[in-house]
This record gives sequence, C-alpha cells and structure tokens, in this order.
Amino acid sequence: MKVASLVGTRPQFLKLSPLCDYVNAAESKIDHVVIHSGQHYDASMSNDIFSQLDITTPIKTIERLSGSNSMNFGHMMAEVGNTINEHGVDRLIVFGDCDTTLAGAMAARRLNVPVVHVEAGMRSFNRRMPEEVNRVLTDNISDILLCPDQHSIERLHLEGIHNNTHLVGNLQIELLRSVMDLEDSQQYEFKYSLLTIHRDYNTVPAKIKNFFDELKDVDMHFIFPAHPRTSKIISEHNIKVPDNVHIKGPFSYLHTLQHLNGCEYVVTDSGGLQLESWYLGKKCLVLRTETEWIDAVRSGNSMLCNNGTPRVSECIDLLINQPTVNCYDLPLNTSELIFKHILPSGRCRRVDVI
Repeated sequence: MKVASLVGTRPQFLKLSPLCDYVNAAESKIDHVVIHSGQHYDASMSNDIFSQLDITTPIKTIERLSGSNSMNFGHMMAEVGNTINEHGVDRLIVFGDCDTTLAGAMAARRLNVPVVHVEAGMRSFNRRMPEEVNRVLTDNISDILLCPDQHSIERLHLEGIHNNTHLVGNLQIELLRSVMDLEDSQQYEFKYSLLTIHRDYNTVPAKIKNFFDELKDVDMHFIFPAHPRTSKIISEHNIKVPDNVHIKGPFSYLHTLQHLNGCEYVVTDSGGLQLESWYLGKKCLVLRTETEWIDAVRSGNSMLCNNGTPRVSECIDLLINQPTVNCYDLPLNTSELIFKHILPSGRCRRVDVI
C-alpha cells in the first residue's frame, strides 16, 4: 500500500517531520511518499526546513500559478489528482485546515482514494475564517478522521460523523519533544514574554497602534519576532514601538522554541504557539475571540482576549493570576497511532469509497 502525505505550508512541513521519522525507523517497510502543493512555496524556506528536519523529498512539487486563490485551488486539486493516479497512491493524508487540505481531500475523493484527515474535528465556530470552512468540509469527505483531543471526537459525533474517528494527539508536540532540549532557552538581561501576531485582522495599522499603546502600560518586556510584512506596516505608518517591546527579525522554528522555553508568558494569535505553550506549561494569552484548542482554555493555561474589550493589559493581569487546573495530557506517540489506524494489522487493502 502506498500512502502519500500532502503538504503545502510551513506548519504542515513541521507536522510531516515526525511521520517521516517514524517511517524511517519502522521495522516493517511503509511505502510513504510526499506531495508538495506549492501553496506557500519559497524554495529556500522549503529546502531549509526539509533539510533541517530530514523530511522526505517530495515526489511532486506543484508550481503555484500567478492567478487568484480560486484558480490556484483548482490547479492544486487537478495536479494532486494527477499525481495520485501517476504514482498509484492508495491513501492520502491531509493535515489541518488550509487550502491544500481541502483541495487534496477533494481530489482524492473524486478518485475513490481514501482520505485521512489529521487534526480532524477541530472547530473555531467562525465561518468567516476560510480555515473553518476548509476543516468542516474536509471532515465530511474524509474516511479516517484522526483527532488531536477527545473534544474533537465529541464534536464530530455531534455533527453525525461516527465511523473511524480516533484520538491520536498532536504531531506538533511529537516534533517539539524530538528536537527540543529543555535545557536550551533564549535568555536576555531581563525577563520577557514572547509576542507574535500574524493574522490579517491583527496586523492592520490601527490594530497594531492600539495594541502597542496597551502594551506600554504593562510592566513586562516583550520579544516580538515580527513578520517582514508587519515590520513594513509599522515603518510605513510611523507606529511608535513602546520601549518594552523589542522587535526582532523572523525566527526559525528552533529559535522560536528556544524563546518559548525561556519566556515567562506568551501573547499570540498563533494556534501552534498556543498548543506548544500548553505542553510546556507557559501561560498563553490568545489574541482572538475563538480558538480551536478549547482544552487549553479549559485547563486554565490559555485565555482568549480580543484586542479591544477588555484591554490586553487587563487580560494579561487576569491570565497571570488564573489557576491552571490541568496540564497537557494527550497521547505523545502520534505518528505510531496514525499509521496504526491507516494500516490496521499491517494489511494493505484499498478501501472502496461510496
């Protein structure tokens, strides 16, 4: 049986890494290949991540078109379908909730190739977010739904999806555990919190200015690895950066982990950082009105805070004093569990899709 993993964005590359490690170490040979959708293709970035994490070289890298997102979605879907046919793929693994995820799932479904959705069942309940639409549609056309937590399984059951739903944990945490030296942390001459913002609604000039105005009143230093696009907005609009906010260039994955390990708290709109913060026991203020990682909020480790009311400074005070009721307690052998559910009893059998 040939199993293909479809990836196209940096978070997906990171989640793919533990799967490749598991395949390489498996006692029985697993025929596993990688397809690159080209969604966020940057040759140097892709090559660096694939090389640093020893990720399997893709059998196909789809060239991104210069047209609209809709045009590229159709192009991805067609090219993934062609690759599935050309290489005789028997199972397609898709990750998360980006356009690559849904395009791949639709391509495989039309070819009667079973779809395996990793991070199934996650919901923010905000249909204005394209990612929410992608994950709901992907769940409804997938054959094997691999969920990060029990809450995601329960959500699928409430939506009428009962068959082949399994708890497997998080590939992102499996990767963190494999590459991170818990003694390795970034230190400065002051204690600091790690700050990241990247979502479109948080990086408009007025929002950034208001955010900085609030942070200047917080008795805390913030290390802010800003995306070049965000740095450009700050510069072009002459937004004053408070003395307690220290802007850095973009961090690599490992450099981010070093800062995460060394910081006091985390302030972010990143779902990935929220998850990693929960695992490491770092309290996290989430700059959103909703989150997919509901269990992290329920644990007391994370708190939601829309940039506006209440003020971010007030939310930080609340977060610091909020008790944590439980730590991260999800499966840590995610790659093993994924292949266990894809290849039950080690047999290679194609599933007919109705």
